[in-house]
Amino acid sequence: MKRHRLYWLYYQQRTSLTQGGVSMLHFAPEMGLEARLDQISGLQRVTADLFSGLVDVRADLMNFPFPDSSFDVIHCSHVLEHVADDRKSLRELHRVLGDDGWGLIQVPIWAEGRITFEDASIVDPQERERVYGQYDHVRLYGRDFLARLAEAGFSVGITTAADIATSGELERMGIPAEEEIFHCRRAR
Repeated sequence: MKRHRLYWLYYQQRTSLTQGGVSMLHFAPEMGLEARLDQISGLQRVTADLFSGLVDVRADLMNFPFPDSSFDVIHCSHVLEHVADDRKSLRELHRVLGDDGWGLIQVPIWAEGRITFEDASIVDPQERERVYGQYDHVRLYGRDFLARLAEAGFSVGITTAADIATSGELERMGIPAEEEIFHCRRAR
């Protein structure tokens, strides 16, 4: 998947993750990244998900079983739009991230809207698909997602795909140049 290729490029070019020696929480692990991450010597990666039986820990993103500051790195991509209380989930991600840690916390951003749209009364899967574009989504994120990250205690750096690859490379990999990476740290 194109976003997985972008994450891998980002990890290689903008972080020291591929050198190992860190602990990582990979929530709802993507098969496209798992094989690459598994090859990193010294990476202590814990996979977690609420529904998958193919993870190390079955965990609810709104209530982790991990102690405070458990991980150096967190990867949580395209999960929060499925979660009933994303603000609580963001606080949990912040809680388990170490003081000097960082994470990629990604959501699909609704390009036409600046403000996140969510309506808890929409519970019918067909209506969710019509409104949110997918039957199991509970919101459409706008640019105010960055404010939600800040509210949870994160500072965010934004990197676009064009910042880390040439236009030819992006075209070959099918990655839009404007695709963004949200690099989150504990706010100081």
